[in-house]
Amino acid sequence: SQGGIDSYEEDEAINYESIEPFAEFLQTLRMSIPSDARIHVVVHSMGNRMVLQGLRKIAVEGSWRNSGSTSPPVHNLVLCAPDVGLGDFKAWVPDVVPLCERVTLYANSSDTALIASKSLHAEPRAGDARFLPVIDGVQTIDCSRIDMSFMGHSYYGSNPDVLTDLFTILRENADASQRPHLKRRWSRHGTYWEFARSAGTILCTWHFEDG
Repeated sequence: SQGGIDSYEEDEAINYESIEPFAEFLQTLRMSIPSDARIHVVVHSMGNRMVLQGLRKIAVEGSWRNSGSTSPPVHNLVLCAPDVGLGDFKAWVPDVVPLCERVTLYANSSDTALIASKSLHAEPRAGDARFLPVIDGVQTIDCSRIDMSFMGHSYYGSNPDVLTDLFTILRENADASQRPHLKRRWSRHGTYWEFARSAGTILCTWHFEDG
């Protein structure tokens, strides 16, 4: 990202050109590491377009099945505040879900960046919880009830509750139903989750063996 509204169109062009290189990178990475190694993909904002289309390209072409692997290429795919039109999101995700062990979507109703993008594209964005997408195979998390930054767009990396939730997904491999700070909700489209209380604090240490 160029980091500014004036460069938004340039960002979109770069993003589109990155789809095929990302798909090639992911397949090369998967074939270069042990079969039991886990790959997690955490993607934010417009980057969701590149990742979703890259994974969809792999799925549609069948290149992953042809690689001989019996497990999905991605263990956890976490879609943070996706700046993706609802129409594209609903079209792409069904092809992506089979390539992942788990797909998680974080959305927020006070995300000013996505509100601006909605006006620019004349279409709601998938990361805007006011238009919360509930799709089979995706654990949708509504983050609207927790305290956000001023812009409400980068909460996945700055809000302690979301960071704790993300840790329990990636490190502890916990399903949404196993995370007590989340509460199940229902819409006419299906089940989603929201923060019912603070996720608390996780204390951990990392140990690296010499050599």
